[in-house]
Amino acid sequence: MPLGTSTLGGLPLATVTLDHGMRVVACHTSAAPVVAVQIWVGVGSADETPAQAGLAHVHEHMLFKGTVEGGPRHPGKMRRGVGEIAATIERAGGEINAWTSFDQTVYHVVVPKALFTTGVDVLADALQRSAFDRDELGRELEVILEEIKRSEDQPTTKLSRALFETAFQAHPYRRPVIGFADVVKAFTRDDVLHFFDAHYRAERMTAVVVGDVDPELAVRTVRAAFADAPRGAPPLPPRAVEPPQRELRVRGLCDDVQESHLALGFPGPRLLDDDMAAIDVLCVLLGQGESSRLVARVKREQQLVNEAYAYSYTPQDPGLVVVGASLHHDKLAPALAALGAELCRARESRPRSAELDKAKAILASEAIYQRETVEGLARRLGTWAVLTGDAGYEAAYQAKVAGVSAEAVRAAAERLFVPERATLAALAPNGHESAVAVERLAELTSAALTPRAARRARVGAAEVVRVELPSGVRVVVERDQANPVVNVRLAWLGGLRGEPAGVAGAMQMCANLISKGTARTSGPAIAETVDAMAGHIGGFAGRNSFGVRGTFLKEHTERGLALLFECVRDAAFADDELAHQRALTLEELRTRTDSPASMAFDLFGRALWLEHPYRRDLNGTADSVRALSSEGLRAFWRARATPKGAAVVFVGDIDPDDAVDLVDDLWGQGNGSASALELAPREGPPTGARVARLTRERAQAHLLTGTRGLTLDDPDRFALEVLCSVLSGQGGRLFLELRDRQSLCYSVSASAVDGLDPGSFSVYMGTSPDKVDRAIAGIEQLLADVSDRGVTPEELERAARYLAGAHDIGMQRLGARGTSMALNEIYGLGYLAHREVPARIAAVTLADVRRVAARVLSGARVTAIVGPTGTGGPAATLDPPA
Repeated sequence: MPLGTSTLGGLPLATVTLDHGMRVVACHTSAAPVVAVQIWVGVGSADETPAQAGLAHVHEHMLFKGTVEGGPRHPGKMRRGVGEIAATIERAGGEINAWTSFDQTVYHVVVPKALFTTGVDVLADALQRSAFDRDELGRELEVILEEIKRSEDQPTTKLSRALFETAFQAHPYRRPVIGFADVVKAFTRDDVLHFFDAHYRAERMTAVVVGDVDPELAVRTVRAAFADAPRGAPPLPPRAVEPPQRELRVRGLCDDVQESHLALGFPGPRLLDDDMAAIDVLCVLLGQGESSRLVARVKREQQLVNEAYAYSYTPQDPGLVVVGASLHHDKLAPALAALGAELCRARESRPRSAELDKAKAILASEAIYQRETVEGLARRLGTWAVLTGDAGYEAAYQAKVAGVSAEAVRAAAERLFVPERATLAALAPNGHESAVAVERLAELTSAALTPRAARRARVGAAEVVRVELPSGVRVVVERDQANPVVNVRLAWLGGLRGEPAGVAGAMQMCANLISKGTARTSGPAIAETVDAMAGHIGGFAGRNSFGVRGTFLKEHTERGLALLFECVRDAAFADDELAHQRALTLEELRTRTDSPASMAFDLFGRALWLEHPYRRDLNGTADSVRALSSEGLRAFWRARATPKGAAVVFVGDIDPDDAVDLVDDLWGQGNGSASALELAPREGPPTGARVARLTRERAQAHLLTGTRGLTLDDPDRFALEVLCSVLSGQGGRLFLELRDRQSLCYSVSASAVDGLDPGSFSVYMGTSPDKVDRAIAGIEQLLADVSDRGVTPEELERAARYLAGAHDIGMQRLGARGTSMALNEIYGLGYLAHREVPARIAAVTLADVRRVAARVLSGARVTAIVGPTGTGGPAATLDPPA
C-alpha cells in the first residue's frame, strides 16, 4: 500500500494500511535518542459480553507471559519463557507495559533507538504467539483478583465506578474495565483463546511508532514483524445503545474513608461530535487551572471543597462530562449548591473573551507539552488514529478549538447542565449514611441545577552554561530548542533536614503558598495571569531541599519569570491564604488514612528513624500546622530563600545570556542575608529488628520490610540501584517468584531512597492478610539468596540496560532535566551529574552488586504492616503512632 506522508507540528508523519489490514502510524522526532512503539488493538471491555467482563484486561496481563512457535492453537517450542518478554525490553534499557480501556487494549514499549527493532519484535511476538499457559493463567487470575481488591480500597475508583454504572443503564461503559471478581475467577483457557482468536487480528491492530527512527524504516519493520498476523476479524458485537436520559439519577455510598467525594455526570459527546471542542473549552474554564471558576470560587473563595475539577470523557461512543470535588463530609450540601451555581452561571452567560482565550491557550499547550516525550506523542497519535481514523487529526482539533465562540460554550452548557440529564454519585464516611441518602441527594442536586432569579441577576539540542552572579546565586542554562517551552527551577538546601521540629510542616506550607499572593499581587490575580499564559508557577519541598518551579511557553517567558521572582522575593503568606491552606493541609493529614499503602510507607519511615527528620511527614502534624503564622512563615522563608546558596536552572528555548541577565535584573539583590542552615544530626542505624503494625479494616494488607540505606554521594549508590532493578520490574526476582509463581500479590517492588543523610532500602508488597507470613518469608529468602550468591550476568545486564534506558526516558522532559540539574548542583554532585548516570550504571560489576547486597541487607530489619484484624506477620516491637 502507498505510504501517506504529512507533518505534525513540523514533525514528519507517515501513515499506511498494510495489505492484511493492519494500520501503521510513524512519526519522527529526534528530541531524545529513544523510540516508543505502541500496538493499539481495537477491542476493549465495552466489546465484551457480561460473561466476558474483564476478559480484555486479562489479555493485557497474559500477553507478557511467554510465547511459543505456532501460537496458542498450534504450540511448538518455547520462544520466550515467563518473564523473558519484560526481561528482553529491560535488558535493552527500555520499558514495557499495557493498558486496557473501554474501547482498546494497548501494548507499548519505549526503547533506545538503536534497539527499536527489538521493541517491535517483542510486541509482535506477544501479540501473535502468546502461549496462554493454563497454569500461568491460573496464577495470573489470582493476581488480577488482588488488583480488583486493590481498586475496591481506593475511594476515587469506588466513586467513579458508582458514577458510570449509574449514568449508563444499558451501554457497557457501565461495567468496570477490570471486570468483576466472580466472573474473572471463572475464566478458562478456552475463554481466553476464543477472545484472542476473534480479536487479535490484523484489521483490529494499529501500530504507532514515534521517536528517532525514519518513518519508512518504521513501516518496513512493523510490516515484516506482523507479516503473519491473521486477518479476517469478525465484526465486533453490537453494543447496547444508551437510551436518552430523562430523569435525575443519584447514588450514595458510605465507606471507611475520611474525605468525602462527589461527582456529577452528564451525557457527553463522541470525539467527532460537532460540539466536542466547545465542551472541552467549557470544562477547562470550569475546572482546570488555579483560576478556573470552580477552583477560584468554590475552593478558594468559598472554601467549600478541598479540590474541584471538570473534564469531558470522550471515548468511541457518547461519553460523560464530569464535574466533581473532594471535601469534608459536613460541607456536602453547600458544596453541591455552589457547584450547581457555577454550572447554572455557565448556562446563562457567555464567558469573557479573556477567559475564553485562556481556555483555548491551555488546550493548545497540551499538544506542545505532550510532545516532550515520545510515549506521550504516541498516545495522542494513537488516540486520533483509532478514534477518528486520522493520526494527524490534531490540526483539525486545534482549529475547532480556535473557532469556538463564547456563545458556543454557553449553548453547550445549556444543553448539558440540566437536572433531568444529571447523575450524581457521592461517597461519605461510615456513619453519615443520612448525608448520602438517595432522597436527600436528589433534592439537593435538583435544587443546585435549577436556575434561580438571584443567580441570573448576579451574572453580569542543547548548550549548557553556568554562571555565578555577585549575589551568590548559581545560574545554569541548557538551551533546547526542540519545543517552544522554557522550564526554570530554583532550589535550595533544606527541606525536612533543615526544618526545626517546632515548625514541622513550615517548608511544605511555604511551597503550597508561594504562588498564592505577594505584597503587590493577590493569589487569584497570579492564578489568572499564569493560566492566561498556559504556564505554571508552584513550590516544592522534600527531605533534603526546597524550591520553586515555573513552566512557560517561550513567548511568555519574560512575563512569567517576572511574576515567579516576585513570588520568591515578596511572598505574602497572607492570613486568609494561610487559613485556607491550613484547612486543606489538616484535611490531607486527616484523610491520609484512606490509603493503607501510604500509611504503610509512613509507618516504615517512623520505624526506621526514631528521631531524624526523615521520619516526619512533609506536611507536619495537626498541632504544628495549627501553630504556623503568616509572620512566622515570612521570616522562615526570607531566612532561607536567598540568592546565596541557590541554584537557578533553565532548560528550554531560551538564550543563555538572556536567562542570566533576567536573573540578575529580577533577583540581583535577593531577599536579604542568608542565615546559617541548622541541620539535624545523623541518626545511627537500628541495632535490632523493629516491627510496627497498624490495624486498618481493608481488603488488602500492605507491608514494607527493609534497612537503613545509603547517601547520594556513596560510591555504592549505583550498585544498590542495580540490585533494586534486579529485584523489581516484570522480569525481576520479586515479580517472577512472589507474583508469577506464588500468586501472593498484585504489586511488589524494591526501592532505594538515598539522601544527604543515609536513606532507606525496602521491599513493598500489597497482599491478602492471610498471605503476609508467606510473603515475608518469600521476601527474606530472595534477599538472602542475593546476599549469599549475588546476581547473574544476565540479571546484571538487564538491570543496567533498564536503568540506563529509564534514565534516558525520564530525561526527555525539560522539567525533569531542570530539576535534576538544580538538585545535583545544590547537593554538591555537579549540575551535569545526570549525564554521568548511564556510565556509572554501566560500570557496576557483579562483585559490586554482591558487596552492596551484603552491606545493606545485613542491617537490622525494620518491618511495617498495615492490614485488617487478623493480618499475619510478626508481633509489633514498637508502639503504634498516635
